[in-house]
Amino acid sequence: MTVLARPNHPVRLAGVLAASVLAFGIVASAAGAVLYVVDNERGATQFAAPVQATVELPAGMVLIKRVDNTTGWKDALGFEPLLAEALPEGVLDQPMLYLQQPDARGRIAGHVRYAHADGSPAIALIEQQGTNFEEPPMKTEEPAAGTRLHLLTFTCGDLVVQSQVYFQAGDGELLAAAETQAIAEAFITDLREQCD
Repeated sequence: MTVLARPNHPVRLAGVLAASVLAFGIVASAAGAVLYVVDNERGATQFAAPVQATVELPAGMVLIKRVDNTTGWKDALGFEPLLAEALPEGVLDQPMLYLQQPDARGRIAGHVRYAHADGSPAIALIEQQGTNFEEPPMKTEEPAAGTRLHLLTFTCGDLVVQSQVYFQAGDGELLAAAETQAIAEAFITDLREQCD
C-alpha cells in the first residue's frame, strides 16, 4: 500500500523488490530445510540396516541366508565358491549360494546348493577356509523314509569342503545303496579333480 500512496521512486522500488526477494528466499529455504529433514528421517527409519544378531538354534541346525552372486559370497568369505563342473543326471545346473551364520569362533561357511527338477535337494557343498587333518571315509545316512544321503569331507587347496549328495525315491523306489554310492563317488571324484 505504501508503494501506491507515495510517488514511486525507482530506488525505493528497487529496495522493496530486494526486500521481497530476500523474504521469499528465507521462506523458501526454511520450507526446503523442513522437506530435507522429513525425507531423511523417513528414509533412515524405513531403510535402516538390519541388526546382525546370532540366532540360537537347536543342535544340528544352521541358519543360512541367500546371496545373489559370487561377489557377495567372495566379499563375506574371501574366496570364490567351488562350483561343480559335472553333476549327476537329473540335477539342475543352477547353483544357489548361501552364507551360514558364524559359528562360536566367528567362522563363516558358504553353501553351494543344487536341486532336482522338482525342487528337492540334490547336492550341498559346504565350503570354508582351513585344513582337514584327516579325511574320513564316505558316510551314508537315511534321514527319512525314501531318502539317502552320502557325506564326504575333503580338502580342496586351502578349503575344506563337505559334500552332501541326496537321493530320493523315484516312483516309490530308492536306488540300491551301492548304486547311489557309486554316483556320489563319481561326482566327488570329478569335483576333487577341479581342485588340482
